[in-house]
Amino acid sequence: ISYDRTACPELITPETGIVVEAGNMEQILDAISTIKKNGRSYYSKSCRQRVLDNFDFKNVNQQYFDIYEEILNKQ
Repeated sequence: ISYDRTACPELITPETGIVVEAGNMEQILDAISTIKKNGRSYYSKSCRQRVLDNFDFKNVNQQYFDIYEEILNKQ
């Protein structure tokens, strides 16, 4: 569960969690209920795959390298 006013909403998909309006206790309680109903296994595989796809050390470093190379080539 993440608030909509943090940096985290971009990281969450329907398969990995729920974004709620900051301070909205009804949404928080609904999200808790939904996550409890779905169970840990519903989210576990998707969370792990999202991390592997988007935050792998080699991939992230390559993305930075590509950005820097693009900037240098424009100059």
